[in-house]
Amino acid sequence: MINTDYKIGLKREVVTALKPMFGDAFEYTDLRNRVFVGLEYPMEPVQYPAIYITFREEELRNAGLGHLEYDYTTGDGIYPNVIKRWIFNGQINFNIIALNPLDRDRLSSALVNMIAFGEYSPEFKNFWTEIRDQDYVAMAPLMDRIIPGGEQIGAVPWESEDELQFGNSYSIKVFGEFWSKPESGELIMIDQIDLYPYREGEQEPPWV
Repeated sequence: MINTDYKIGLKREVVTALKPMFGDAFEYTDLRNRVFVGLEYPMEPVQYPAIYITFREEELRNAGLGHLEYDYTTGDGIYPNVIKRWIFNGQINFNIIALNPLDRDRLSSALVNMIAFGEYSPEFKNFWTEIRDQDYVAMAPLMDRIIPGGEQIGAVPWESEDELQFGNSYSIKVFGEFWSKPESGELIMIDQIDLYPYREGEQEPPWV
């Protein structure tokens, strides 16, 4: 049974990294603490402008190839439960929506700067550090290539004949791993995993 909660963990990691970037230190003072960052499409006026995160899966595959991994938090402590490692890749989508084209363009500019220059810019360093933290999901976002999704104009999701929403999107590729219990598919925390560099039946290394 393949766990699907890794997608939630991945998206929440991105939201956790992105949200503080629009706080008291955001470069556009009139947008400080006003940008909604979340996992759901914003449905209310108070949630605009917004950046909501989606994820498009492209591949899931078993790491396999002869290695065994164990969960020592379950079982009797002597014979731990075997767990499965899965590898994924896909695309993280940053969807920008605003009620005017200026706010859309300013958020677009800020987001591109975070992705493109965050590794070396003190202003955006926390974004890079946080997005690469590992808890339930080990992920490696590829920050060296940004895929533009194009600008859009459409109706707002509430009843209004006078308002429009202005959108834009950017995406980055991501690779990663997660661990789950074979019998249930339950996600396992990475720091609870011990990896052994030998096959079943072979003599244990002297450091085990």
